[in-house]
Order: sequence, then structure tokens, then C-alpha cells
Amino acid sequence: MSKMLFLVYVLVSLGFAVIAVTGGDHVIGRAGFGLVLLALPVFLLGLNNLFSSKVRERTWLSVITVLGGGYFIWRALAGGPIGLALPDITLVLAILVTYQAVTMSGMGLKKAIIVVLAIVCAANVGIAVVQALSGSGYDFWEGSAKEASAVTGFFGHYNAFASFLNGAIFFFLSVALLGKGKIVRIGCVLLVVGMLVALHLSGSRGGWISFVIGGVAWLIVINIWLVQQKSKWVGVSIIASFGLGVSGVLTSVLVVQKLSEKRAEHSDEGLPVEQDVIVDDGGRLDFQQMAIEVFQDEPVLGNGPRAFSYVSLQKWDPSELLFSNRPPEWVHNEYLQALTDYGAVGLVIILIVLLLHGILGCYSLFTESNGDVDPIFKIGALGGLVAVLCQCLFSFLMHFPSCAILCAFHLGILASSPRAFRSKGGFEMAGKVSTGVLGIATSGSLILVAVPLFQSFRLSLKANQALANVVTAGDAFHALEILDEAGTAGRDPKIFEVAGRLAMTNAAVSMENKDRELAKRFNERARIAFEKALKYNPHFSPAIAGLPRVNDALGNALEAEKGHEKAMATLWAREFRLKPHYYAAKSAMMGGYRAMVGQDDVMALQHFRKALERISKRRELLERHWERPDEKSLRMEVEGWIAFHEARMLFRKGDDVWKNARPRNPGLAYGLMLEAQKRYRASEKVVRDKDSRWGRQVEQLEVNLKLFVTVRERPAKLTEEQIAKIVTPEAGLDSGPSNR
Repeated sequence: MSKMLFLVYVLVSLGFAVIAVTGGDHVIGRAGFGLVLLALPVFLLGLNNLFSSKVRERTWLSVITVLGGGYFIWRALAGGPIGLALPDITLVLAILVTYQAVTMSGMGLKKAIIVVLAIVCAANVGIAVVQALSGSGYDFWEGSAKEASAVTGFFGHYNAFASFLNGAIFFFLSVALLGKGKIVRIGCVLLVVGMLVALHLSGSRGGWISFVIGGVAWLIVINIWLVQQKSKWVGVSIIASFGLGVSGVLTSVLVVQKLSEKRAEHSDEGLPVEQDVIVDDGGRLDFQQMAIEVFQDEPVLGNGPRAFSYVSLQKWDPSELLFSNRPPEWVHNEYLQALTDYGAVGLVIILIVLLLHGILGCYSLFTESNGDVDPIFKIGALGGLVAVLCQCLFSFLMHFPSCAILCAFHLGILASSPRAFRSKGGFEMAGKVSTGVLGIATSGSLILVAVPLFQSFRLSLKANQALANVVTAGDAFHALEILDEAGTAGRDPKIFEVAGRLAMTNAAVSMENKDRELAKRFNERARIAFEKALKYNPHFSPAIAGLPRVNDALGNALEAEKGHEKAMATLWAREFRLKPHYYAAKSAMMGGYRAMVGQDDVMALQHFRKALERISKRRELLERHWERPDEKSLRMEVEGWIAFHEARMLFRKGDDVWKNARPRNPGLAYGLMLEAQKRYRASEKVVRDKDSRWGRQVEQLEVNLKLFVTVRERPAKLTEEQIAKIVTPEAGLDSGPSNR
């Protein structure tokens, strides 16, 4: 083995290990170092391909696969925005580079990666057991507590954890059954047992179903291969496989039911299960129905990278999905995700690539003489790939770097051939040069995107440390500056969201401490953070909701109103969490107070009515039982001020009718003043101690009403239409500081 080849094996193995361990959630920057380690040797392999006289078989398949991946990179860049495109581009490049590393290398690299995979899986099993025994789940990398049922290993989600186990377990099953070396086979058996235990502990229903389906596919492939090899164990294997397959399918229903009951036991209510738990889809079918609707908007090329995360909000059906549900960032079906984001072209490319690799992998397994190890790996890759692709029907697995590179490893094994021969020119030479150029291009591109992503992650860690040690306002601003650098490096709107929320929190504390100038500085920082978040992703919900709140705090009334209008129009499906109508109502109420200070009661009433309309819309969306104490307080405050201003208008109109109407109409005046009295009483709790006009006007009103009683005047009955006509702002109000 040459020194360069040894270096390639070491770097690829290390890179694969780092990504497998650190790429278990959507923080791609954490896996950035591993991505660089993986890309560097592929760059070397690409250069080697250009100058080497040897070429491996099926270079055409590698070229098709990489060019197919190029479509997704182009569409992500063209469809933007960069804050959504960059993560998808990075994942596609990671898949392509892993695939090229496997296809451009020999069997030695595949063995090395399998060893790495065994170590990573063993570590995952160990962590899962600790999580289960501790009785309280936790996120390994974030260090935050999770629900007690969350057993996830290195991963941030149990479905991704289960998928990674499924994708790897069939390699070790194949080695245990077909491999050589007693110690290795026993070790694989023990590892498989541990992985099955961890798979069950994860509580992933889709993971278990996918394992059964992948297992059936694996049994079919292994029996066909044994028949082809004329093994003496064919009969026993077929009978055993049939029994295992049937029992697996039959028991999967029971296992899924038990996993559902276990999940219900650890639900938010924490109540024991006293009746049969209904196995539901968790809203997936509704998400997938929305995905089909989103796809129909742009059926050919799709709506752009991760477009479902924001387009779906406009297709939310409250009759099917509660507003308390977290609006889906993902379709929970990778094929429909590709369809909505990258169109029919993207899905067709994926299906063609998968079909070609499946067919050629089986052809190679059953017709070529591949030595002792290659068939074992191909059988394991087929079983693992089927399991992962099956679970992709239920989850968003290809958006986890760990799962993405494992799937690429499967494809690379199926596409590769152990034989290498000297190129004789023509088509073979073109294929060799093409794979070399594409290897250089993809690995170089991955380095270009992975380095700033990893830098962004490092800066985020530095910012977290700085935030933990904040003592003074200067410390807080320093931490926010680091977060700004992190967000800029990674073009990550989520980092800017964190910065914006932290700045708003500090501004609120400063206001409590009566330091308005410091509060203004923090709010300015929050405004900048949210604007940068929207620069990288104009559809980013938290920034759309947060920016108008900051503008309210800064006194930018016009910008705030535009922002609230946009938030209410685009984020109504996220009312439960982001509360756009609630904050818009607060903004309108504060506008009413400002108008009152400016002695413009007409404008004040308009603002208060707008506030009531918005808070009422929130109640309509969420139903009345969702009204929290602060929301109820706001509603009652607004209703009180509206009642006060309407009472003043009715009192003024009644007084005018009494004094100036010709012919005189005391009954109408009496009726108007009685309506005014109702509204003054309704506004008493809110207004009496806040506006001195209330007491003076009520006192005068009572004098007038006593007079009507004395003369035994009968009040006129007013219709709602008559009252509404009088209390509209166009009827006018005395804009002076007092009235009577």
C-alpha cells in the first residue's frame, strides 16, 4: 500500500467516524471538521484518477450519480435563499464525496469504514443503555434534558438513531453469518444483539417496521446468493428465513402497539395508560397531503430548498391539525420532500439513481466473482439501504449528516467493483478523467462550505461560553457580537434568531431597571439580528414575528405595523407558538395610548378597535380555552377603553339631541344616555383610575338621568345599527383634554 493510499484510508475513516458521531442532528456545522477530513482524501483521489493509468469499472455510474447530485446543488442555489440552500448543498456534497471515496478506492477502505461503523454503533448502544437506565433522556451534544422515553445515542432524534442502526446492522448480520474468523463473528453477533436492544429502546415505530422490511429483503438476497453459490445450507436457510420473515411481519404489529403505549406513558400528561392506545400517524398524513398541494404549485423544478417549511403554513387546515402542533419543517417523507423542494425532476433523479444501484448491485453480487468479502458487504448494503429507504417514508432522515453518509456508503458499495484494470483509452479514459474532475470539484466545494460552517459552530460554542459568564452589559454585547460572527460565517438565520431573542431579553431587563438608553441599545442589536436572519432566509418565521416587536420597542410605529401585518398574514398557523396576532394587538393598544397622550381620541379608538379585532382573531384561531391570563388581561383592557370612548360619543350625542334637536326629542336623548351609562359601567375597572374624565363625565351623566326620571320621560329604544352609526370614529370626538 502506497503512503498516499494509506493517508486516504486514514482520513476517510476519521472523517466518516467524526460525521457519524457528530452529525446526529441538524447542526451541520458540528460535523464540519469531519466533512473537511472526508473531502481532503477525495480531492487526492480525484487528482490520482487524472494521472493514473488504472480505472475501476462502472465509472459511468459514478458520473451519472454525481451529475444527478449537481442538479440539486444548482436548484438550491437558483431557488435560494442562501440560508436554506446552504444546508441542503452541504448534505448533497457530503453524500457525493462519501460515495466517490468508496467507488474510487479498493476493498481496504470499505473494511476500514465497516470497522469504524462497528465502533460507532457499539458506542451508540452503550449510550442508549445508559440513557434507558438513567430514566431521564438527554441530548448528548446539547446537554439538555429530553423526555424520559427519548433514547437516542449520539443523535438528536430517535428516528434518526433507529435509522442509523438499521443502516448498519445488516453489515454485521452478514459478517456474523457469512464471515470468517470465529472471534469476529461472535463479536458481530453480540453487536447485533445490542443494536436490536437499542432499536427497541429508541421507541421508533417506523424504525422497527423498517428493520423488519429490510430484514425480509436481506433474507431474500442472501438466499438467492446461497443458491447461486450452491451452498449446502440453502434448504435450512430458506426454511429459517421464511419462519423469521413471517414471524417478523406478524410480531411487528404487536411491537408497534407496545412502542405506542410506551410513548403514551411518557406523554406530557404523565398519566398511566388505562385503555388501548390508538396507533396514529402523528400528523404525517396531513403533512404529506400538504406536500402534494405544495408540489402542485411548482411541479417541475419544485419550490426551492426546504420550501415546504414556509409554504405549508399557508396550506394549514385547522380542521385536521391543531394549532398547538408544531408546524412541520419537514414533510416526514423524504420522497415527498424532494418532490416539493426539487420537483418531479429531483424525484425522478433520485429514483433512477437508486434503481440503477440496486439493479447493478444485485447483478454484481450474483454474476461476478468478487472474492470473500465483497459479497458480504453488498448483501449488507442491500439490506441496510432497503431499511433506510423504507424509513424515509416516515421521517426526514437524509437531513441528518450521519444518516446521509451511511446511505452514500451503501450506494458506493453497490456501485464499486474490486477489479481495476489499465485504461485503453476512449470511453474508459473519458470515464476515468470525468470521475477525477468531478471528485476534485465536489471535494473542493465541500471544503469551501464546510470550513465556514465549522467556524460558525465554533463561534457559537464561544458565544455560549461568553453568555454563561455575563456579568455586565458589556459582557452581553460581546457575546452578541460573537453570535453575529457565527451567524454570518454560517449564513445561519437560526443563530441570528438566538441573538435577537437574547438581545430582547436584555432590553426587557434594562427597562425593568429604568435604563431606557441601555434598553434601546439592546433593542437595536435585536433589530439588526432579525434583519440579518431575514436576509439569509426571508421566510424565517421567528424573525418575521420578532422584528415588528423590536420596532415597537424602538418606537418605529410604521415599520412595526407593516411587520405585524406581514406576520399575521404569513404566520397565522403558528399563532399558538409565535403569537403574531397577540403581539399585533399589543402594538395596536399601545398606539391607542399614544394617540390619547396626543389628545387624538378618534385615532385612539381606531387603534383600540384594531387591537380588539386582532386579539379576537387569535381567540377564533385557537378557540376560547386557549386564552391565557395575559391575553385575557389585554382583551379586557382594550374592551374597557373602547367602552369608554363609545360612552363618551353616546353621551355627547344624547346631550346634543336634548339641547339642539328640533323638534325636541327627549326620549331619544334619554335612550342615548342610558346606552352611554352601560358603557361607562363596563369601562369602570379599566378607565376610572387612569383617566380623570371618566369620573367627571359619569357624575354629569347621573345628573341628567335623574332629571329624565323626575320628569318621567320614556327612553327610546335604539337599534344596534343606530348605535353603531353614532360610535364610529367618523362621528367625531372632542379632542380637547376634557369633555364637560
